[in-house]
Amino acid sequence: RDPAEGFLSAALEGFAEYGCEVNTGKTSLNFDYGNGVSAEPTRRATRSASAALADTPPIEPMIPRRETVIGHGAHARRCIAWCGLLIDSHNLEVLVDYTRYA
Repeated sequence: RDPAEGFLSAALEGFAEYGCEVNTGKTSLNFDYGNGVSAEPTRRATRSASAALADTPPIEPMIPRRETVIGHGAHARRCIAWCGLLIDSHNLEVLVDYTRYA
């Protein structure tokens, strides 16, 4: 989990030289992240842009866990939905999300 949190923290800081930032409203995680200050996912400005506007460090957004559980009991899987697919967060197996077609 530490490498994933490290990557997420770096990505949330943004890449100002490329004009790139993460839209947390479209971010899916299989673990909870954030300090709980904000219950709603928000789009966060890059650290350099935020620092230019105020002397306070930017608030880390609360990014909720977004998993879909398929199956029951011992055969249940926790998956992250992505572009019509389900990615099993335990073994990274990729499945088709047929519920989108129902």
